[in-house]
Order: sequence, then C-alpha cells, then structure tokens
Amino acid sequence: DNATKPFPSTNDKNPHIDDNKKIHKNNLDDNKKIKLNSHDNATKPFHCKLRNSPQPVILMSLGRSGSGSTWQIMGNLSGEETPSDEYTGSSTKKSAAFFRKISKQNDQNWMLETMCERQKKYPDAGMVGFKWKPYAGFYSALAKNGLQSAASSRKPGIKVVRLRRNLLDVVISRQKHEGEVKSHCAKEDEECIKKHMEAGTGIELNIDELVVTLQNLTK
Repeated sequence: DNATKPFPSTNDKNPHIDDNKKIHKNNLDDNKKIKLNSHDNATKPFHCKLRNSPQPVILMSLGRSGSGSTWQIMGNLSGEETPSDEYTGSSTKKSAAFFRKISKQNDQNWMLETMCERQKKYPDAGMVGFKWKPYAGFYSALAKNGLQSAASSRKPGIKVVRLRRNLLDVVISRQKHEGEVKSHCAKEDEECIKKHMEAGTGIELNIDELVVTLQNLTK
C-alpha cells in the first residue's frame, strides 16, 4: 500500500546537480582570476585597491643624488615624513636580486601591491612610496611592468618624480663615500659628521678617467 517514490524527471530540481554546477562555476571563476605566463606559473593574486590618499610616489634618481633629503622634504611638506628606502635595491647586485625574487613569485602586480600596503601603513601621510635607483635591473621585464602599472594608474595615479644632480657632484660624492664613511649622519652624531668633513676635504679627481666616468653616467 506504500506509494512508490517517484523518479525525478529532468524538469525536477536535483540538489546534487546544482552542487556540481556551483563547484564548476567556482572553478571557472577561480581560473579567470589566475593568469598563466609562458612558463605556466600562476600569477601571484592581488587583492588590494589603491586609495586616493596618500599619494603614491616613486622617487627616481642615481645614487649620491640627495634622494634621502629630498624624500624627507617632500614628505614633510605634504603632511608627514615616511621612511625612505631603496625598495628595488641599493646597488646593482641588490637590484638584480630583487627582480629575481619578484620573477620567481611571478608577481606582475608588485608595484600596485607595494603602494597599496604603504597606503595602509601610513594613512595620515600626504605621500607614500619608495626610491628607485635605475640599476641594470631597471631594464628587466618586471621593472618595465612596474613602470607600466604606474603609467596606466588612474585615480590615484602613481607619480614618478625624476631627481637629477649635477653629474660632477655625483662623481665627487661617490669618491668621498668609497671609504668607511656612512651614507648619512644623524644630526647628533658628531663623530660621523667629523668623518664626513675629513673625507670631503682635499678630494682629488683622476682627470684622465673623469670624462669617461661622466659619459658612462649618462648612458
């Protein structure tokens, strides 16, 4: 006398089919979020959105061009000084190591991610960002990718500030810092200031090599 359980028609809703559809859709959505490069490595996901403030800034200059003091001035004039660092490397070797690391992570969004993180860390500052010294790694694909991110950014746009110093002064400063002189002195560090004064006195330049050195700096 018990009624036989009806077999579901194709028009009836089957929860198992619905679950499978959801799983399939989620997989498709996830795949859309992942871009594959030529080596089939998944691009590092990016889940941060730049805000209008603080203003993201890249300070681009050669070494020994006064970028540290320039960053301090820009920060204080815009509201709050933030730490200045040569994020992409303070030397040719360090710059190459930085972009090798980025390459291994396949982090195509490294520029936007860095700026976004610094906006979160210093929300009350007028500007945030980093100093970028254009060493050999500057011409790598990921470096160009970062610059393209800056060029195409809108509301807010990532500003690139180009800092130039007289190249003869750059050469003199480099020679001065070849010894055991710190790059910068704290205002209360009298011993450091004394060493800077001594290192900067009586500097002699090799005239025969000077022209070649200056030409290499312009390449």
